[in-house]
Amino acid sequence: MAAIVYNPRAVDVRRLRTLVGEREAAAGWSRTRWFATTAEDAGAGFVDEAIRSGASVIAVAAGDGTIHDVADAVADRKVPIAPIPAGSGNLLARNLGLPVTDLEGAVDAVFHGRDRAIDAILLDIRHDDEAVTHHRFLVMAGLGIDSRMIEHTNAELKRRARSLAYVAAIRKSIRGGNRLRLRYRLDGESVHHAKAHTLIIGNGGYLTGNINLLPDAVMDDGVFDVVMLLPEGFLGWANVARRLFWRNSVAGRSATGRALSQLTGEIAAVRYLTARELTVRFESPHSIELDGDLFGAAIALRARIDPGGVVVRVPAM
Repeated sequence: MAAIVYNPRAVDVRRLRTLVGEREAAAGWSRTRWFATTAEDAGAGFVDEAIRSGASVIAVAAGDGTIHDVADAVADRKVPIAPIPAGSGNLLARNLGLPVTDLEGAVDAVFHGRDRAIDAILLDIRHDDEAVTHHRFLVMAGLGIDSRMIEHTNAELKRRARSLAYVAAIRKSIRGGNRLRLRYRLDGESVHHAKAHTLIIGNGGYLTGNINLLPDAVMDDGVFDVVMLLPEGFLGWANVARRLFWRNSVAGRSATGRALSQLTGEIAAVRYLTARELTVRFESPHSIELDGDLFGAAIALRARIDPGGVVVRVPAM
C-alpha cells in the first residue's frame, strides 16, 4: 500500500487521485491512504499513521518544504519517499534528475520505481535565544542573501508565479548588504574567518533555471558541499554572476565549455569547500532556510553528513 501526503493548494487533486487509482489497480496494490497538509501540519505528523497503516512508500505531492518535513520524519524508518513535484522550486526532483512536469511519470514511479539511498545532512542550529534545534535536510541550507530572498518572497505570488516570484526578492536581498561575519571549521581542522554575503551548505546544487550553484555536489557521495559568496563591489558581483551563470551552468554542459572555463582560473568572489562536518559561528544572528523554508535566526550551527540516510523512490529507468 502507498500513502500520499499532498498539498491541496499545489496539486490538481482530482487528476492526481485518478492517476493513482489507475496505477494502484494495475499494480494490484491496496487502496492508497491520502493525507492533506494543513497550516498546522506540513506533512511530518502523518508519517507515523501512514506507516502503522502498512504503507510501503510515502509519496509527497507538494513543494520542497513538505518533502523536507516528511523525509525528516521518515528517516531511519526504512520506508522510501517518492517525490511528486508540485512546488515552486522542486529542488530535490531537479537534483535527482527527475522531470518536474511529468505527473504521470512521477505517479508511475510510486508503484513501479526503484529505491535509491541518498545522503541527508544533519543540522544543529543554535538560535539567537540560545535554544538548539535539530534538523535533517536533503538539498540545501542557506544564510545571507539566500535566506533573505525567502523572507522577501510574496507567498501568494510564489503560489501563482512559481519561480518568477523570486526575481523581485533577489533584488531586495542583494541590496540588503547585511554580510555574514563568521568563523568556521571543516572536519575538525583549523578555524578560518570569512566575511560573506551568502553561505550555502548543500547535498545538491541545481536551482530553478538550471543554475548549478554547487557543480561538484552529488546526492550520494558521502560528503556535502559548501559555497560562500564573497564579492566586493560591482566587479565582484559580476564575477559571481560569471561563475554561477556561465562556468557552472552554460559552459559546464559541454566538454568544450568545461575546458574553456578552466582557462579563466578560479574566482576569488566564490569559495567552494567540501566536508563531512562543518561548524560555524556568526558574530550576529542571521536567518536560515532549509530546503526553501525559514527556520529562525542562527548564531551558530553544526552540519554533519548522514550517508544514505534517506531512501527515495525514483523512476525505474
